[in-house]
Amino acid sequence: MSYRVRSWVIGLAVLAGVGAAHADMVGVLQPDPIQAAAAVAFQNSNVVPGTISGNGAFNFLDQWNFSLTGAFNVSSVATSIAFTDSTGQSVLLGITNLEVDLVSLSQPGTPLVSWQNVTHPVTGLDETVALIPTSPLGAGDYALQVRGDVVQPGAYSGSMLVTPPAVVPLPGGAPLFAAGVAVLAAVGARRRVRNTAFSPR
Repeated sequence: MSYRVRSWVIGLAVLAGVGAAHADMVGVLQPDPIQAAAAVAFQNSNVVPGTISGNGAFNFLDQWNFSLTGAFNVSSVATSIAFTDSTGQSVLLGITNLEVDLVSLSQPGTPLVSWQNVTHPVTGLDETVALIPTSPLGAGDYALQVRGDVVQPGAYSGSMLVTPPAVVPLPGGAPLFAAGVAVLAAVGARRRVRNTAFSPR
């Protein structure tokens, strides 16, 4: 079974299994699987109201599946247009209450990053939301979920940045310790050579 098909099957099965609202749209981020550092784009230019339940502030839920082959740092940002009238009260078009979260499809349960909502929207124009896990993700299957309240027409776009974990620097004393070991090894080698040269035959 291909990674793409597997991600779709796992994603739908997990959502059904945990009793969550099913996604209105399921996509797969490319490349699939992600094996190296990458900047991955995603977008839905035709968002329509779906069947999300539990909160009247949201009427659609999209899911973007992806697979990692190793440990990576992952961060993501999504933006939508929410154009209001001159009073700023009525939305004429776009998406409001934009939120994203991160879930594991390999080990379903508590979200890895719970729903993050807009912190600094540009009033009356657009909404931007960022998601940054506090630790690297390991190899496995994951999903970014996007939800909001769409007024026709609606669209959003986003990107996910995948980078290898930073190399952990050596403790401050480690280079000195290594240099000391090298000096001792060199002195020992010199003594062995000297002893061999002057030893009786």
